[in-house]
Amino acid sequence: MGNNHDYLLTNDPEELKATLIQEFPHEKKGLKHFLKQQKNRKGF
Repeated sequence: MGNNHDYLLTNDPEELKATLIQEFPHEKKGLKHFLKQQKNRKGF
């Protein structure tokens, strides 16, 4: 990992998910699981 990371959370969390999966394809399953849990939380 380098020092240049830009993971901006906008009103489109699917865009963030796609970016993270693109950068960390080996973590795809875990990212999807984590983001799904967060989406189901109140206020996300």
